[in-house]
Amino acid sequence: MSPRGRVVSERDAVRLYRRFHWGRTPDKCQRITLPLDNGDRVIQLGELVAVKYRTGWEEFDRLHDFEGELPVLTYSPKGCLIVLGGEYHISARGIIG
Repeated sequence: MSPRGRVVSERDAVRLYRRFHWGRTPDKCQRITLPLDNGDRVIQLGELVAVKYRTGWEEFDRLHDFEGELPVLTYSPKGCLIVLGGEYHISARGIIG
């Protein structure tokens, strides 16, 4: 499902991956089920001031410091970290804001 609750086709998923990964083709594509239901409660851990991530093909980690209204890092008892809110968006260049 997409963040808006729609099921995304494999073709659309590959298209989105390429858009956000500078035209690269994914090694694999698989459907996953997130461990969340609409009624699940989450535990607020705190404001997320930065995120460090590795793309998989670069030999370095990317660090993004959030600007403006900070997102909140939460945890689902079903084992999932969730980022809520904040003034940012994701583009082909990475996290903006």
